[in-house]
Amino acid sequence: MRHATCLALTLLMASCSRVPPLEMPDGDAWRDGETWTETPLDDALAEAVDGCHIRVETVGDDNRRVRERWEAPEWSLVIFRSEADPMQVRARVTRGEAQLEVFASLPPSDIPRATLLRSLARPQAVPRAPWSTLMRVSRDKRRGEMTQLEEYGTRELRSRSVTRERDDGETVDARLLWPTGRSIRRAWVDDEGRHVELRTRRDGEEEHATRILEERDEDGRVVLEHREDGGFGRPSEYTTEYRYHDDGRLVAPDSRRRSPPADVTIARDPAGHPTQVTIPDYAELTGVWEGDRLKRVVTRFLGEHARFVRETLDRTFDDEGRLIHSVLARQPVEGPESQSVMTVSYAGCAADVELVREPTHESLLERSFDE
Repeated sequence: MRHATCLALTLLMASCSRVPPLEMPDGDAWRDGETWTETPLDDALAEAVDGCHIRVETVGDDNRRVRERWEAPEWSLVIFRSEADPMQVRARVTRGEAQLEVFASLPPSDIPRATLLRSLARPQAVPRAPWSTLMRVSRDKRRGEMTQLEEYGTRELRSRSVTRERDDGETVDARLLWPTGRSIRRAWVDDEGRHVELRTRRDGEEEHATRILEERDEDGRVVLEHREDGGFGRPSEYTTEYRYHDDGRLVAPDSRRRSPPADVTIARDPAGHPTQVTIPDYAELTGVWEGDRLKRVVTRFLGEHARFVRETLDRTFDDEGRLIHSVLARQPVEGPESQSVMTVSYAGCAADVELVREPTHESLLERSFDE
């Protein structure tokens, strides 16, 4: 009896966790009164989950930047504030194969987190939009096909893009609509080969259509492409043939640019961490490691076009090994030394939580020179 009850509860929870399918707007043309599309994940996005909270404050270059991130399973919110730039927001919620991601740009404000989330989750219900730009991206994967709805606007909706793509990467259908035009792409396969049709029209202009037929060999490689371009009074038609080497490479000029590898010299500590790196005509880097954490880096720049003479990066970690303080000092070729200070605080976070640092407070010794 107990086993049956547990099984019933498990099935009930599973059925409740299923997300209804994303209902796509119909039509291939922009209609009056178009507004933001409701999605099954709007309510989940609106919930102000506490979870792990990381706050990164960087002061320097006559500017103060604060990046805050709240993260919980299947939910995250990032708010970036700067004295010199608009406030940037990214919110994301995931349920299984369904996801809703929202990006917004707002004038500097102290809008409460809960109020901000509600407005991003239900923009069609907001009488006065707090954002200057807003983009909502919804994804839903079912039965081997990914559907994506992307909407963008300022105070009101300005464009909508709908794409359906199979697991093999084939775009089945793509529609981009805006108040003064549209662009539609469809693809299908029949006995002739793979067809692609592109149609674009703007107000006051005739429709421009491009039709492509690809013929493939038994290995799936394109061997013949027939293209028809129509519209704008200049119809054209041409065919392209593709040939391949015996090893499968396409017979075509190789136009990729190749540069000789730099003669980089690297010295490592017993654990394999790079401690002394010299990049000719660029820089010499000296690093001090504390376990697997890079604690100090001194960079001496080389070359006649270098902007800086020297750069020093010093870091402090807490008892759990998380970065809490970083000081970047730069001595330019001309002028006084500048300093940037980054301070990090954590609340409700695991010891191994991932931290997104200010790009200037990262080091080449961490991003390159891997074994």
